[in-house]
Amino acid sequence: MTATVPTRDGGDLPGIGTVLRWDEPRSAALFAALAQDRPIPPAVLSP
Repeated sequence: MTATVPTRDGGDLPGIGTVLRWDEPRSAALFAALAQDRPIPPAVLSP
């Protein structure tokens, strides 16, 4: 299985450029599952 950190909207930051933000609640759920060696919750997986 391959997974990526769940993301949400991105945008442009002046002086930095285009950015992509993590979906913080879904990312936290992903990392918690990995840290506890549990299955990844279906809600954090991209459709």
